[in-house]
Amino acid sequence: MARSTQSRQQAVVASFIAPLIVQLWIFGQLIRTGSDPIWLVLLGAAMASLVGAALWTTRQVRRDAQPARG
Repeated sequence: MARSTQSRQQAVVASFIAPLIVQLWIFGQLIRTGSDPIWLVLLGAAMASLVGAALWTTRQVRRDAQPARG
């Protein structure tokens, strides 16, 4: 993998880390305060979506770095 591709992938992952940390903190606060379970479900779905977007974007960066076939 080229150096620029690796640094681009690291930048993509880094851009998703801060929102994920904030969501985990909120998740912990909701559990600690005994919040309504629907908020836990909604936040869990948001976290799953964020992780999926990070994985998809990282895969796209890797795919775009490969030479064209054909």
